[in-house]
Amino acid sequence: MSDRDKQKKKHNHWPLRVFFMAVVLSALLSFFSSTALEGTGYAVALAVLAAFIALGIVFDMVGVAVTAADPRPFHSMAAHKEKGGKEAIRLLKNANQVSSFCNDVVGDICGIVSGSTAAVIVTQLQRDLSTHSVLLSIGIMAWAFCVDPQDVPPLPLLVVLFGIPAGCIIGTLKVLVDRLKEIGKGEEDAYRNY
Repeated sequence: MSDRDKQKKKHNHWPLRVFFMAVVLSALLSFFSSTALEGTGYAVALAVLAAFIALGIVFDMVGVAVTAADPRPFHSMAAHKEKGGKEAIRLLKNANQVSSFCNDVVGDICGIVSGSTAAVIVTQLQRDLSTHSVLLSIGIMAWAFCVDPQDVPPLPLLVVLFGIPAGCIIGTLKVLVDRLKEIGKGEEDAYRNY
């Protein structure tokens, strides 16, 4: 075998395969999302949203588990020819690729598609709600800022009107800061903590 043939065999096509898998998976999930949401009610839309979120969580769990797993028990399973032992060893040998695919490709695509699905649900809600309810909500919030302290709306109403958006913003910022810290430490080191 010549040196040229050896170089061809050593060439890694993994990034190209991941790119094509990501494009195809993204197209399939987007197509499924748009087909499932077209002309459906809120219950189906929320079920589709929950399915995408669950799919992302499951693939993130698999990616983290493969990265942090100890191979010794799985070698024992494979030696005793127990079901799933050989498959587990193959996953662990390719832990970087499996983690990259599960976390960075499928997990991120599910996050993006679930975000766009949530945006479609919000758009449907805005379209279906009357202008009066939206204006009433804006009016109550403006009134709460402009009135004397004695005339302030009830505290539970203020908690709902301001607490939910504030909680969402604070939660999003916390997740963002945690993710930036995780990226700064290196993702593989962070997975070992689990």
